[in-house]
Amino acid sequence: MVSAPKLTSLLSIIAVYSASAFTAPPANDRNLRISSSPTQLDIFGKAFANDDSLGKRENAGLKKGPNVNEVTVNGKPAKAVAGQK
Repeated sequence: MVSAPKLTSLLSIIAVYSASAFTAPPANDRNLRISSSPTQLDIFGKAFANDDSLGKRENAGLKKGPNVNEVTVNGKPAKAVAGQK
């Protein structure tokens, strides 16, 4: 049978090594690498670039444009859009 002091020291060594399993690994220089890219959003590349094969872009608003009226405000001519607030 093992003596009490040897058993105590053996159990303490086992406890120290098993507790080291719950600690963080030492930091390496590879893990501390800093990117030299000016922006981190470069991952999309040209995903949002204009597509030239689509042709000329149409007006996204009204087909004929807004209904503009010539009005006079305080004696000065101005353009007013009907229904605009």
